[in-house]
Amino acid sequence: MSLKALIKSEFNLNIEKINFDLYKSNNFGHFSTSISFEVAKHMGKSPNDVGDIIIKKLGEYLASPLFFLEYKNLNGFINFYVPDSDLIYNPRDLIFSSRGNQLGSGNSFEGKKVLVEYTDPNPFKQFHMGHFMTNALGECVFRLIKSQGAETNNLCYSGDVGIHVAKTIFGLLNKFENKEYSLEDYLNFSNKKTIEQLGEAYVLGSSLYQDEINKEQIQDLNNLIFTISQKYASKEGVEIVNKYEHSGQFDFEKIEKIYDKGRTESIDYFKSIYKKLGSNFKELYFESTTGEFGSKFVKESPIF
Repeated sequence: MSLKALIKSEFNLNIEKINFDLYKSNNFGHFSTSISFEVAKHMGKSPNDVGDIIIKKLGEYLASPLFFLEYKNLNGFINFYVPDSDLIYNPRDLIFSSRGNQLGSGNSFEGKKVLVEYTDPNPFKQFHMGHFMTNALGECVFRLIKSQGAETNNLCYSGDVGIHVAKTIFGLLNKFENKEYSLEDYLNFSNKKTIEQLGEAYVLGSSLYQDEINKEQIQDLNNLIFTISQKYASKEGVEIVNKYEHSGQFDFEKIEKIYDKGRTESIDYFKSIYKKLGSNFKELYFESTTGEFGSKFVKESPIF
């Protein structure tokens, strides 16, 4: 017999909604209800007396406490106590059952389309703690919205062009010049070795950027890298609208080899991390491609 049916039987009252509160402190059960107070108003009795009646009748109607270990009346509040074994094993068994993937699902966002962008590491730089944080937050948001019935896509946006790339490649050129290793060595590095050296080169390039002469060279190199990167947009069928001026002081083919190696290895490195984190992105977007879209939109817009 349900608690609602018990109250109807004993007090001849139809209570439409019975409130239940979760565990508040060690002084209360795992669940509690203040229904005795509402019944007491109608019956001219104290909540504590009503609570005693409910506890007694619960014991009569239920030969065993079923899911609950015991019931107690604490000053009119009916408290329900759950066995510790049920608190541990029932949720565990449910989570790992076939119904586990449906826990918390609903339809709050049904009929809506939602795009969630997160993580966003940049090639030619290390994947750091900030990326792990945004990945964890992004995955939570993405999965929660998806569980509520929305048509949901997740994407990751990475800056495969920009001054950070120029700083890294300038740092690599400096290492070549100082005989730490050659271009040929770099092109044959393993993925792990490449990522380590890109990280070091970025730090070096950032330091060198503080010098005005180096800064001018890195900015010139940056324009060349933007030009080189446009081939990736072309492969995607994107119209090229941007033109970048560079002095020609850097060898195009040499920089292209360095850039292609660094970009490919960075993307592979990121994908290996996504796999470990359980992130399956619907799309990976890169600035070399989206930059052309954005520029075309701005140039064709009557607003700008």
